[in-house]
Amino acid sequence: MGLPDVKAPKDVKGSVNESYVDPGKLKVTLRMNDGSDESWHMCVKLTIPKKWKPGPVSKLLSFAVDTWNSKHAQLPPLTSESWHLQVNGQPIGTDDVIRDVLRPSDVILLKPGKAPSHGKVAKRSYANVQQMEEALKNTPHARHNAHQKECYDAASTLYSKPMCELRPDVAETLDRLAERIVERAAQNRAEDGFALRIFDAGCGAGHLTKKLAALSTEKRKVEVIAVDLSPRTIEYCNRNKPANVKYEVGDVGDYPHPSRIGEGVTFDVVVFHACLQHVFSPLKALQAASRLLRGGGAVIIAQAQGRNHADQLRVKDPQLQPRGLPASPEDVEELIPEGCPLELASFKDEIPYVVELKSTKKFEEAIGFKDLMADEDPLGSFLRKKTGKEPSGPEKLEDTAEGVVFGPARPPKPPAGKE
Repeated sequence: MGLPDVKAPKDVKGSVNESYVDPGKLKVTLRMNDGSDESWHMCVKLTIPKKWKPGPVSKLLSFAVDTWNSKHAQLPPLTSESWHLQVNGQPIGTDDVIRDVLRPSDVILLKPGKAPSHGKVAKRSYANVQQMEEALKNTPHARHNAHQKECYDAASTLYSKPMCELRPDVAETLDRLAERIVERAAQNRAEDGFALRIFDAGCGAGHLTKKLAALSTEKRKVEVIAVDLSPRTIEYCNRNKPANVKYEVGDVGDYPHPSRIGEGVTFDVVVFHACLQHVFSPLKALQAASRLLRGGGAVIIAQAQGRNHADQLRVKDPQLQPRGLPASPEDVEELIPEGCPLELASFKDEIPYVVELKSTKKFEEAIGFKDLMADEDPLGSFLRKKTGKEPSGPEKLEDTAEGVVFGPARPPKPPAGKE
């Protein structure tokens, strides 16, 4: 049975604003993921040819079907008459114009069922998308981030000046803070031999990031991903980037971001140093941080110069820093979103100011197991590294198996003769 037609628009081409200028490349993703059998699935990145844009969607449908058939020659072929395309859960009609119903980054699904002549998204045009994107720029969150970018882009021109060099006392405090963060990350690894992963949210000029990276050794490697809203700040940081650091422009609330950090990648510690008081939504930021953590990991909220210093900055520019740091454990508890797998582990209102939230995830794959995702035999490699033995027969991960740690990491065994 085919999908019902909707009323065809009177003038599809007229739905595009006359002032619209074709941006050029129209990159989309074609997917077919129906059914539990993944051998049937398909994912293709495609740049729509320029000559296709003013043409009908039927051209794209034929291409999707032909591509699937060529990739699955051993399976019964599909036919264009029995399948249709969808965008955002709505069918696209075969007579719809490609440039009117698609936009860059669309994910287009190939679905069973005869396609209608005109789909429910036939009136969706670039003009409408432009209006939507313009509206999104004026949300409170977007305006807040735009102000942050403007201020820190301007400040980035001063980072290399003598006036921005760290005072000796602040540098010493950052050293102690970095050591504490790395030690906390190490607690979650139980000496399993894999690099400690730290996510530095709102890294600024990268002072703490570099100190974290500098604590990497041959026996205990440290890898840091550092994120900041300001493109110019990240540009500055990349000029003198340690090999074990990756800087990115981004909003921590948008993470995890598999296209940037990799699918399934998790961290031992997520750090908000001089950051959480600046974000638009601390609840969203902490929720994102909890998703980035592996079981037993921790969120560290810190301010090297103490909470009072943060309050002074808030007075100077309440728009740049809309709130202060939590003044009590109760204030911290209020920041943790309902249902978020984080709990307060420690609260120290000192110099440095440090709050630790522990991940309460009860089950994770073996620590370090996901680090071997690209390995052809990840489980075998993991067990070889932990036990020094060659796995015999099909192995099954058990939480009691030798060398395997589930959820919060067990502490290392004490030396012989000590309890």
